[in-house]
Amino acid sequence: MLPQLLSYSALVAAAFAAVGQGASVPLERRQGQNTPATNASIPVKSLGQLSLSNVGFAEVISQGGKDALFVSSFALLGDSVHRINDISTVGSVGINKLKATTVPGSITWPNDITIAPKAVFGTEGVLVGGGFLVPTKTNGGIYFSANSGSTSGSWVQLISQSGWWYHRVIFADMDGDGVPDMVSCRANKPLIGATKTMLVILKPQNQNKPLGTWVETEIGAGCDALFTVADLDGDGIPEVIAPSYFTEKLNIYHSSASNGFANPKNVKTVTIDSTIGAAFDAQYVDINGDGKKDLLVSNHQGDGTGGVYAYEIPANVTNARGYTRHTLASGFPVTQRGLNQAAPGSPRAFFPTPATSKAGIPYIALAGDAAQKAYVLIPGLTAWTYKTTYLHDCGCTVGQVSVVDVDGDGYSEVIIPCYDDGKLAAYTFKS
Repeated sequence: MLPQLLSYSALVAAAFAAVGQGASVPLERRQGQNTPATNASIPVKSLGQLSLSNVGFAEVISQGGKDALFVSSFALLGDSVHRINDISTVGSVGINKLKATTVPGSITWPNDITIAPKAVFGTEGVLVGGGFLVPTKTNGGIYFSANSGSTSGSWVQLISQSGWWYHRVIFADMDGDGVPDMVSCRANKPLIGATKTMLVILKPQNQNKPLGTWVETEIGAGCDALFTVADLDGDGIPEVIAPSYFTEKLNIYHSSASNGFANPKNVKTVTIDSTIGAAFDAQYVDINGDGKKDLLVSNHQGDGTGGVYAYEIPANVTNARGYTRHTLASGFPVTQRGLNQAAPGSPRAFFPTPATSKAGIPYIALAGDAAQKAYVLIPGLTAWTYKTTYLHDCGCTVGQVSVVDVDGDGYSEVIIPCYDDGKLAAYTFKS
């Protein structure tokens, strides 16, 4: 486990041959993978690159009535989160014309960036899970930054547990009281002894003081880094879908109690797949266009067997055998040099153009991680089939890709972090 995770933690990415801004670049087929005959590739346009050191996770978040791009940056020496305003203009001016500012304050190894609900904090803001399995970075936490117009306030550390690190924070009402709860997963990997993992639900000790003390309720082991939350069965209490990297399982946490996750004893952990390998990330989205949402999941393998999968969800979400798995892509090569590399990274379903949105079958943007490329999976001619193409060759490991229609014209833009090279590459599907 540990060797593969080092690739994931470092998110190292190196230089690539830059494509000139404004050039039209056809998506090319990547050979040697699960690529059945499909529709023709679609054109994209490069929007250039922006130099920004040690870029890892990228996320577009609405702040101050406008979208802003937030990018985490981490290294053995120096951790920060950058904010790029006016991201909606990237299609007209190019990403290299945009200015990045650093969110002030101290933060440890920032990972995924998510929106902080105004209903909880009384103001707009962002949340970041921090820390990782790196010397001096293992004491992580959860951090909050308030928004004021086009600027971000200094980091406030809401939670810290010695030796534990956090990757993602999601807000959802997990106990049916009408108030969003903070959901996160954490991990602890001591030098000696077994790895510890834990799903936690967090509430402020005083709801009128959301920047004060937060209290964690431990739900159960089997959730360690990236995850998602969704009400799979429509009963009003969400489930937590947790690809568990360390235990190599895809787990679902479910409660049928009226107060949901308020009492950990009422929460069941259902393993729907223990053959997926090092599970990585998940998204709740309709993959085959039948109007029913599925689970989109990736794993993170060091032997070239990494893949992307879709799971059909049964009516009884606790029926582990009721989930049907479809392999959408597989065989991602590990081309990053060095020990303990793995691929791929996080998948993101999206519609690149208005026409594809009407068709109802999503495309999938995929961070290749140590496969050194950002991929786009294009829907095939039959259900559950995809053609694997690549959009950008980083030459080294790729960070978490963000895909959003930033200007509302129906065409998606893609932001691709390249870590070692210190570059953010941007593309649009509006040719």
